[in-house]
Amino acid sequence: MDDLGLLIATVDPGESINGFVCPFCHGGQKNEKSFSITSREDGLILYICHRNKCKEAYPSSGVQFSDGKRRKIKNKQKPGKIFDKPLKPLSKEDYRAFDTIYDIGEELIRSARFKKTEDGWICMPCFGPDGHLRGRVLRQFSPKRVLSYKEPQCSHEPLLSWYYNRDRLNDIKPYVVIVEDILSALKVSTHHNAVALNGTSISITGIMELLDNSKVQYLILDGDATATAFQLKRRWKNVLDIRVIEALRDPKFWHDVSIQNLQGTLKA
Repeated sequence: MDDLGLLIATVDPGESINGFVCPFCHGGQKNEKSFSITSREDGLILYICHRNKCKEAYPSSGVQFSDGKRRKIKNKQKPGKIFDKPLKPLSKEDYRAFDTIYDIGEELIRSARFKKTEDGWICMPCFGPDGHLRGRVLRQFSPKRVLSYKEPQCSHEPLLSWYYNRDRLNDIKPYVVIVEDILSALKVSTHHNAVALNGTSISITGIMELLDNSKVQYLILDGDATATAFQLKRRWKNVLDIRVIEALRDPKFWHDVSIQNLQGTLKA
C-alpha cells in the first residue's frame, strides 16, 4: 500500500510515531487518527490501528526499509503529570489489610516499595525490566480509584511494571505472566516472572518491550476481560507468542497453591 510505505519512510530507526489516519480503514466516518508505527533499530517495523472496527491493520513484522533520507516526525504527546506528593511508610494496619484481603505478606509489600500519601492513597512504584523506576500508580480501594504518573525521563516508556522471580533471574528471555494490576503481578511473582499492564491494553512500545525481554507471554486478565485477552492475542500474534489463560478471579485473590499450580500450564 503506497500510503503505508510513505508513512514507514518517515520513521527513523528507534522512533515511534502516532496520531495518523490509518491507511487501511481511513479512520472510519470520523477520520480518527488512530494509527501508530514503531521502527526498531534492527529494521523491524511494527504498526497498528487502535480502532476496534479496523480489521486490516494488525502488526506487521519483518518489514525492512532501506537507508535513505528521512523526515523527522516527533510524537505529539500530552505532557505527563508530575508526581510531587509527600509519602510516608505504610502502617501496621495497611500491612494487615494486604495480608487479610489479598494474602500478600508484609515482606513482599516492602520489597515492592509501597508507600502512602498523606491523603490515604497507596503509592505503588512501576519498574522497567532492568529495575529502573519509570512511574507510579496511586490507588484507593474504597471508593475504587486509580491515578498514574510517569517519571519525566520515562515519558515515552510504557507503564508496564516488571517483577522477576528470584529462581528465574538467570533465565535468558524467559516466559512472563502478564496480568492487569500491580498487586496481581506481585503475587504471581512468588512463583513466576510477572508483568503488570496497569490496564487491559498494550501499547506498541509495550509490545516491543515484551518482545525484547520475554520468550513466551502468558496473559491472565480478569474474568470480565477474557474477550479482551483473546483480542490482544489475535492482534499481536505475528509479533508475540501470547497464550491466554482464562481466569474467573483476579490473580491477586488467588491462593498460593493456585499460582504454584500454574507451573504445569506454563511451558516456555
